[in-house]
Amino acid sequence: MNLFSRLRPLVWIVVLLGACAWVCRIAAVNLGRAETLSNLGGGDTIATAAASPTGYAGGVRKLVLPEPNYESLQWIAQTQEMLARGEWRLRHIGSDNAPVGRPTFAPSPYRWWLGAVAWADSRLSGRPLGQSVERAAVLAGPLLHLLLLASTTVYAARYLGPLSAGLLAAALAFGFPFAGNFLSPLPGDRALAQALAVWMVLPLVVTVGTRQRGRGHFVFAGLAGGAALWIDVGPAALLIFGCTLGGLLAAGLQRGIARDTSVESGAALPWRGWAWAGAGTSLLAYVVEYAPNHLAGWRLEWNHPLYALAWLGAGEVLYWGSPWLAEGRRPGWLRMGLALGALGPLFLGLLLADSPGMFGPAAHTARLSLLPGTNNAGNLLEWMFHAPNTQLAALFLPFALLVPAGWCLWARPASPASCAAVAVGLGPVLVLLVFTGWHLAFGAALGGVWAALLVALTAAISNRSRAARWSLSVAVALAAIPGAVAVWPITANGAGDAVTSVELEALLQRDLAHWLAARAPEEGAVVLAPPAMTSALHFYGGIRGIGTPDPGNREGFAAAVRLCAATSADEAELLARKREITHVVRPSWDPFLDEYARLGTSQPEKTLMAWLHRWLPPRWLRPVPYLLPQADGIGNRTVVVFEVTEMQDQAGALARLGEYFVEMGRLDDAGQVALVLSREFPDDINGYIARAAVALARGDGAEVGRVLLTLRPVLDRGGDEDLPWDRRVALALVLAQGRQPELAKKQVRGCLTAADQMRLRQLSTVGLFRLLVLGKAFGMQIEDPALQAYAYGLLPPDMRARF
Repeated sequence: MNLFSRLRPLVWIVVLLGACAWVCRIAAVNLGRAETLSNLGGGDTIATAAASPTGYAGGVRKLVLPEPNYESLQWIAQTQEMLARGEWRLRHIGSDNAPVGRPTFAPSPYRWWLGAVAWADSRLSGRPLGQSVERAAVLAGPLLHLLLLASTTVYAARYLGPLSAGLLAAALAFGFPFAGNFLSPLPGDRALAQALAVWMVLPLVVTVGTRQRGRGHFVFAGLAGGAALWIDVGPAALLIFGCTLGGLLAAGLQRGIARDTSVESGAALPWRGWAWAGAGTSLLAYVVEYAPNHLAGWRLEWNHPLYALAWLGAGEVLYWGSPWLAEGRRPGWLRMGLALGALGPLFLGLLLADSPGMFGPAAHTARLSLLPGTNNAGNLLEWMFHAPNTQLAALFLPFALLVPAGWCLWARPASPASCAAVAVGLGPVLVLLVFTGWHLAFGAALGGVWAALLVALTAAISNRSRAARWSLSVAVALAAIPGAVAVWPITANGAGDAVTSVELEALLQRDLAHWLAARAPEEGAVVLAPPAMTSALHFYGGIRGIGTPDPGNREGFAAAVRLCAATSADEAELLARKREITHVVRPSWDPFLDEYARLGTSQPEKTLMAWLHRWLPPRWLRPVPYLLPQADGIGNRTVVVFEVTEMQDQAGALARLGEYFVEMGRLDDAGQVALVLSREFPDDINGYIARAAVALARGDGAEVGRVLLTLRPVLDRGGDEDLPWDRRVALALVLAQGRQPELAKKQVRGCLTAADQMRLRQLSTVGLFRLLVLGKAFGMQIEDPALQAYAYGLLPPDMRARF
């Protein structure tokens, strides 16, 4: 025996080690990219606070993902909240549907996995646990991938031989979209569900193909299936149906085999044990997850006892139907009727429930992979028109397995057991292919069942000839190339540190969230914003919202629609105050607030959103200047922020609007407001202040002199005594810029003396900076050192450095 022949049985170990090295390399690239992005835009200056649930001061977050995926942000935030509360389940969240929040029924296992990885990272690195959750979010998928690769490859080597093990490792490491959901830097429970999906099918294929004695493999497949139902009920239920179909197909192939052969018939396979193990696991998981207060209801989009009952029915159909198909022994029709009847309650529930159940994956998961840049699409055909060529090739090359699988079932070139294993592996593939054509999200689980079918085919042909083995190995290696290209991080291709448009928007969302969080009242801010922006503001700043992309937030979404579509200022104010809204946020790159209005009325031009677009806000809304940070690629992006205030008088509201336009550099609009103030409120002190501010910004010295000359007598007779604090600050700034130092000094002294945290938060960043600069110039400061430090903390680092 030559050296190659001796080493050939160990080739699968080399393939496994290579696959693990590939996973580790991608994980390192993704982690490095996440750290680089997170440190941009002042991220490296965010203060650490070990006692904070997030690990950062103020409960903000630092991690910037390459794509602001709603699900990923929620998994991180909910895991941190779970760990901070010391709870092992999370049944209520306050991130949306403010102020009351809402129940959540998302399963817990992925939070536990993310929390376990975070705990290990925290113990090894000494980071606060909240910070470790952010790091674990990038590493959890690759770690799970490594565990899956090692366990499945060793299992296949033990029972099917080195060739099957090596090809299985290659398929799981390089397949698209399967590997992409593990290697994506976006965390999500899809990876955990797909790992369990592999273990749902692989033991069945091994047992049927090798006729392993004992029920252990089938029971283990059932346990994995029950856990998969717990995590992601839609694909898991389809895989159970596919395995049932495959089992019946395998039994049908055995018709004609003599009863005295050494091959067991399909009737001898432990399908009943498989079903009982899976149904029992599913039912136990349901109790663990929802007992004692959330067991009622028809929430069929999550794990439910009806799925367990249907699985028992499927097991009985296989138990009684396999002998009929394989040997012609007719089952008792009563027994078969009862077995089929167990499926009825589930189908009835799916028809009567007001939710789409397992057949309605959320819109934000309508994608094959969580890899950044992967297209969303409703179905496979729609996705094909926009997908990159490498992803198309990676997805459709495995379809070639259908040819040898069909030939194996038709010609039966291998042993009956091997052909039966191919039939069992083919069932889940066919079911998922059908449903992927209808809804793209089901295709995410295809990679695992393709791998199981590949293992079955390898076992069927491995004993035929050396040429067949080599041909199959080369075909798998070539098919893995486009998959490897598809899952390889774009940022590792020499693109440097260039920030993509999507990453830039995530950085802008973090900056805005931190800015709002710093100015939030003690009870926290509540925003009305587009759904995606709402989720980002909560993640980065701990800011609650109303509507989010979560399909479970129906009440909050409806409330946002009603508020945006309000057709009177009084109605809008009533709804806003009921929801305790503090800010309205309109980013230029996300116009969904207008979509809210269109959903709520047939006349969107008469709604709250239309008034805001025309710069006619009701008097309980005040525009707050917010300037996006300077960065390449921002272009014409803007964010408009309104703050909910007490009812303003008309002149004060117009004056604040004019000064907002000045600070935002919209001098033409500011001039129009000044014109209205001079015509409608010629003797109002707010009008004087705003007109002077506009004239100063436009460099109109003559107008500044006229306004200040008119303003002086008003101040002499105490006309400024009833000014709100923020208007007194505006007056001080105008007087200082208008070269009235003594008058300005008096106003600055009064402003600094009366300052408190709430009043400081009312000022824009530029307004606060100018007030503090004036105080320094006049030799004054806020007397309370803690309040002075608080004021400095509201400024960005570059402004704060001036002091």
